[in-house]
Amino acid sequence: MSRIVEEYKPGMIEYIPPEDHKKWMRETFEEKLAILKKFGHGDFEPELRKQFKLDD
Repeated sequence: MSRIVEEYKPGMIEYIPPEDHKKWMRETFEEKLAILKKFGHGDFEPELRKQFKLDD
């Protein structure tokens, strides 16, 4: 039996619907890339693209 929790608690696993998955992956990729570039590690972009399976 499963229970639906209406309140988010840090560390909870979130369900991401399939139609929103690409958008979520893109946003997460851009956030991580911005952090890397901020600290001078922008050269990791190709590896990050592979990790997030982005082809564009």
